[in-house]
Amino acid sequence: MKNINLFLTIILGFVMIFLNSCSSPESEGKKLGDKFCNCLGDFKTFTEPKQFNQVMDSCKNLIKDDWTKYENDYKKNESKWNLFNTSYEKACESKLKEFNDSLKLIYAEIEKKIKENLNYKLWLKKDENKGYYLYSFNDNALSIINCKGESKFKLSVDTIKFEDTESTMAIVSFTEDGNLILTDCKSGKKGVYQPASEKDKLLGNWKGFSEFISFYPGGNCYVSTDWGAYKKHGKYSFIDNNLEIDGPPSYRVNFSNIDYFSWGQIQFYRNKYAHPKNLSDVLF
Repeated sequence: MKNINLFLTIILGFVMIFLNSCSSPESEGKKLGDKFCNCLGDFKTFTEPKQFNQVMDSCKNLIKDDWTKYENDYKKNESKWNLFNTSYEKACESKLKEFNDSLKLIYAEIEKKIKENLNYKLWLKKDENKGYYLYSFNDNALSIINCKGESKFKLSVDTIKFEDTESTMAIVSFTEDGNLILTDCKSGKKGVYQPASEKDKLLGNWKGFSEFISFYPGGNCYVSTDWGAYKKHGKYSFIDNNLEIDGPPSYRVNFSNIDYFSWGQIQFYRNKYAHPKNLSDVLF
């Protein structure tokens, strides 16, 4: 009987050693890491950042209770807690690198498309009431056509940061019909822009030899002379690049230089405002 009890004690000892080795901080950390990684699934098929965010949140929630349990088990013992964390991180290292690399590719593609849609176009701001009207975003610089100078900016994925006095930041997006939307990161206010037409290029103030013309949206204009002998609010039309103000004569306009056009024998140059220092008052 003594031999049997001794044998059982030895067997029980081996079982306890085996169980302890199976439930060590290293093994538990690896097991939880594997559970988290398996939850991430086939993220290489994702096409939008929100898919990555959703699956990451889901997998964190999946292991939340387990993590709390192991934290309670091991955190009082610094050595065991460090072993658990190291094992967990090692189990996740390769999968998380693939995950982050895939997300970076999506971000890079978004930024590339925004640059393609944003750059080297002339944009007309809808519902403009400050007289700026026309904007371009070329070579990381914002130019307001009716202003002197420019403001540099940096684009990071879909966020544009301007080098103005307020470090204005906006989210860039596009509608299905090709309009540009700038959403102020601070206030949430939006500025809506559409691709400008040839007629839109007239918008603003112009000076000839002694003549002044201001073109407004909707076909209204104001004509005057610098000696004040003539002042008139009128209408203009622009058809096939032919400009007509309050009826004939009509002359063709060529915008090879956006700051210059000729109308008959009169040459006009764009009058420009000072470039605004705070873009948040202008863009949104």
